[in-house]
Amino acid sequence: MNYIRNSIFALVLIFAAHTAWGQATVERFLISVWPEYDHPGVLVIFNGEVDEEQLPLEMNYSIPENSRFALVVGTTDTTDRPQPIPIADAGSGKQITFNLIQPEFNVTFYYNPFQTGNTHRHYGYDFVSSIAIDTLLIDLQVPLMAEGFAPEMPVDQQLQDSHGISYHRANRTNVAAGDTVHIEAHYENPEGQLTSNLMQQQMGGQGGQMGGMQQTQSGGGQSSGNTFWLIAAIAVILIGVLYYLTQGRSSATPREESPASPEQADPGAAAVKSQASGAAGTKFCIHCGGKIPADAKFCTSCGEKQS
Repeated sequence: MNYIRNSIFALVLIFAAHTAWGQATVERFLISVWPEYDHPGVLVIFNGEVDEEQLPLEMNYSIPENSRFALVVGTTDTTDRPQPIPIADAGSGKQITFNLIQPEFNVTFYYNPFQTGNTHRHYGYDFVSSIAIDTLLIDLQVPLMAEGFAPEMPVDQQLQDSHGISYHRANRTNVAAGDTVHIEAHYENPEGQLTSNLMQQQMGGQGGQMGGMQQTQSGGGQSSGNTFWLIAAIAVILIGVLYYLTQGRSSATPREESPASPEQADPGAAAVKSQASGAAGTKFCIHCGGKIPADAKFCTSCGEKQS
């Protein structure tokens, strides 16, 4: 009798261990939230990494109700071009689902929670993952023009890059599947400016040289890995913008929404693309994406005006 009981107990332990070992997890996950960076809404970027042995893996994440479109990198091994993700209804919000076949992935989407004509900015977002996360970092970018920026969530440290852009970082560990992580902040934008426009002005004053993204922790020491994520995120945004500009879509995108103020009327794509080529004295056409001289008023490829 004891032998049977011990055997059953051993089988239960083996099954429990196998179940725990087989549970999918995201090893590292970074959520970057950039309000009014190159668009009058909020840019949200996910960067994650999973163990290759877990692939393929279905990923499911909540996104805000008024998200317009989402792009993902990591769902195909034939191209590194961002792929559109269908946005589905999910109770009080929206969700995206995709099948991951690469160990590293990137998701980008925009949404606009701000009211036109109001200088007060407030955003909130409940992040929920269908897969457990070992280490979750949340970086809240402080817009260059922001006044009184204040996170409405616990944060652990403050970072700053070489261009004076600050970030509030929250660090969470062992986030279980289905847990809700609340992200929220507010600030004032009296002039209705965008961070990318102000960065362009800085570039002009520095002869087009942007320099490196060297972030430091406000309490001393460097922010390891943050530079990599920021550069990777900007690269993905560039690829996504070029993809959508060249596909000739007839449907509106967040970049086509009415600006929150006259100062935000310039397309954000031009600012981001010009950052990537500032050192070479060139920029990209805001219509066709072709490379043109930095001071060109018309595109040499499509002939369209650049303002």
